Amino acid sequence: MSKHYSDAMVIRCADDRYSANREFEAAFLSILKKEEALDHFQAYGFGAGLEVINNDNLRLWLDRIRLAKSLGIKRIILVQHLDCGAIKDVYKPADEKAEREHNLDIIYSTRNFFAQNAPGFAFTAYLQNLDKFEVIN
Repeated sequence: MSKHYSDAMVIRCADDRYSANREFEAAFLSILKKEEALDHFQAYGFGAGLEVINNDNLRLWLDRIRLAKSLGIKRIILVQHLDCGAIKDVYKPADEKAEREHNLDIIYSTRNFFAQNAPGFAFTAYLQNLDKFEVIN
């Protein structure tokens, strides 16, 4: 029997549209295919990166980093999405542009969190709309 192997931890929102909406799920799967990460360790959070940068969850994410290291994970892939209920609840953005800016701030803050707490991990972030995505560097 061969050893199970995955080198990526995917962090995404717990939004139920990933299972209920085919376009939403298809866009997410295309990200995984692009990253060659169909086999991955997945960590859910409300608002994805929003939960990572919330100091109340620091211990949880540090534990997830330790688990990822023990599993041989070398990459972190963050998938933020627009029209997120958690983002809207916390920030109450006035429009789509403001919501996008909040998501970008979360992506950059999450990247900084992992750079400080998980050095050596490669980090890639995506901002997903309902049916498409873009890479955020």
